[in-house]
Amino acid sequence: MTPLLSIIVPHRNHLHCLPSLLDSILVQSFKNLEVIVVDDCSDEPCGPVVEAYQSRGLAIRLLSSGERIYTHEARLRGIEAATGDIIGFADADDMLWGTDTLEANIQTCVQSGVDILHFRVVISDEHGNFRSWAPFSDPMAPCLHGDEILSAYSKTDPWPVSSLWNKFFKRELCIGILEAARKTTLTWYLEDGWLSFLLFSAAISYRGSDIIGYAYAWQDQRNTTDPTPTIACFALRRETEAFLHKHGWPQALIQAICRQWEKPLRIHAGRFCLAIAEADEPEREAALESLLCHPQRDDLLRALVLAGGLNAKKLLGIHGVYV
Repeated sequence: MTPLLSIIVPHRNHLHCLPSLLDSILVQSFKNLEVIVVDDCSDEPCGPVVEAYQSRGLAIRLLSSGERIYTHEARLRGIEAATGDIIGFADADDMLWGTDTLEANIQTCVQSGVDILHFRVVISDEHGNFRSWAPFSDPMAPCLHGDEILSAYSKTDPWPVSSLWNKFFKRELCIGILEAARKTTLTWYLEDGWLSFLLFSAAISYRGSDIIGYAYAWQDQRNTTDPTPTIACFALRRETEAFLHKHGWPQALIQAICRQWEKPLRIHAGRFCLAIAEADEPEREAALESLLCHPQRDDLLRALVLAGGLNAKKLLGIHGVYV
């Protein structure tokens, strides 16, 4: 039997690009699917867009929240509402690639029976046109089983491999991690890292696919005085470590995964500190003052000390001071 695919789309204020995503789904040769748009208090209603695509034959429905729930909870509510045998995710500002990618990848899912199918990605412009390949998001291996999955994850850059939109998951796998998924402080930044980590840790079988399935609209991330990305990296490292300890994973594996999440922590902390240091004096002073009353000041301080400590040896070496 042909499985039903549920595609979950968290949405907030993306009416300018949502039709492009829905068009890329509509033209797919695979038709046994449902699209669940979870709207997170957008300024403009997206009901008319959903209704327009319903009239064009797309099986699409809208879940609307009366209050801000952020990306993570939007995805979880989409999982709860999904009726498909297989669950996939898409962001409202991206697109599916080609016209037969769903059919080819779903066929691989059926033939292999895996918990997770991980396919390839291209980088696109805002119109879905090809810009470059995205080898950093490629599958970890052709085939993995049991503990091999999390072991491979611990050796791979977790930032790109933790994306949700270039993978299909068995519905039972997604339902099984819902309770743990809600035990997090992450809501809208790196929340996909927490969810994908839980899925990788619970999966029994994984398969990598050479088929391109997704077009990601890359946005360059500039230096910013917003500490949220730094705090999110620190929270994700802390919460994955606690989860693995709780479930009795080997200490060597726990340390390896923590080291991997320290890489993006160093990057974001560096961007954050550089942005403040290079700002004009009034802006710099205002940014520093705002940190003193930040609601997550303690976590931010811990994150900056950890990231700074990880970079300190290299920095001292550059200046000819060795420890």
